[in-house]
Amino acid sequence: MERYFLKLKRQNAVRIILLVTIAIPFFASLFHHALAFTCDVSPDPWFKFKIEFDKSTLPAGVEFISKNEYVTQSEYGKFSLKNNGITPLYLIEAKDPSKPVYSYPNSELPPLVIPRYKLVDGKAYYYTTYPFEYRQNAGGIDNSAAYELNINQEELKKMGVEITNVHEDDRPDSVSSPVPQNFSVTAYRGSNKIEIKGVITYVLNENYDPKTSVKKKESCEKALKVWEKEQGIFTAFPLLNTFSLFLPYIAIVLLIIPILVSIKRWNSTIEKERAWAVLKRTRSFVMLSPIIWSFILLYSHFRVYTALDNVFKAFNHPTPFLLKFAPYSTFIVILVLIILAFYIYFSKSISNEFEERLERYKSGEKIKIRELAGRKLNQLTILTFVIPFIALILFVLIPGIQIISMVSNLPLK
Repeated sequence: MERYFLKLKRQNAVRIILLVTIAIPFFASLFHHALAFTCDVSPDPWFKFKIEFDKSTLPAGVEFISKNEYVTQSEYGKFSLKNNGITPLYLIEAKDPSKPVYSYPNSELPPLVIPRYKLVDGKAYYYTTYPFEYRQNAGGIDNSAAYELNINQEELKKMGVEITNVHEDDRPDSVSSPVPQNFSVTAYRGSNKIEIKGVITYVLNENYDPKTSVKKKESCEKALKVWEKEQGIFTAFPLLNTFSLFLPYIAIVLLIIPILVSIKRWNSTIEKERAWAVLKRTRSFVMLSPIIWSFILLYSHFRVYTALDNVFKAFNHPTPFLLKFAPYSTFIVILVLIILAFYIYFSKSISNEFEERLERYKSGEKIKIRELAGRKLNQLTILTFVIPFIALILFVLIPGIQIISMVSNLPLK
């Protein structure tokens, strides 16, 4: 028995060292990957467009709502359809000959017609294939999607209408706006098939920048250089830099395997005589939790937070509130983890609850570990992992996403 527990301690020690070693550079490498792969370097569109429906082809009770503005992309709330009538208007998807044909139960439409939206009585519904039914839409400005269907470039494409535009740098001075594009989409008013017509008009994009993609690429590279400078270990050693490319994937595997093993053990059974040894082992593992997270949080405190802040400063962007508060959170979270760990380890109430549950079983009887642990021990143990994980999401992940968004959508001069 002593050899068994000694082996367990050695295994746990190896896992902890491996976890800390991998987790410390993991966040730096992961953010580097995210910034490199998600940075938008697409050119500006040459034209702006405006969608208009022919009101004479709209069924009674259906209105087309337009801001009467030209847009460069699928801006929300510029164009929409609303049906105030009691007869449903069904918007359908154009069939793609290359795709297989399916049936759509409860679509209220003829067989093989692909349903998308149902507008009726001032409400908008979308068709879902799990389960097969219409559900009221939601979202948009003031939850407008629940009452009207936003018509944009993507929706028109689903209906079989392709908007003409060019996304390239160096637009020639001789380029003129495309001629108005007439279109027609198939829909259903109740059980009757109808055609709704419209026109798309184009104008030159007056805000077009002929070097947008070049400037965006420079912005992305600038952000990466600032980050790499802060995480200098990856640039100082080429071999480690190469290893960092695979680090996130290695880390994910090494982090998931112990979690899956722990879940499996938590659902396993033990004999009553071994119950107190399992409780002791669980408490010992919980006591190690603050040590593991402290390494990760302190690394974030001294390296990651500073690096994120410097990226914002490099672009003259104000530091977000979460990042300003992040340094203070490190020691608060570590203190909370220490308090939780000591409470779990020394709490008599947890021992008493454990003993009460244990008395329900006979000697030699098989017991599920999760049933024996008790609600308090389960919840507190989960908290020791959830609290620091939330801290990393708030103070590392969210500012990182803000940087990616900032660099991709930076106003260019």
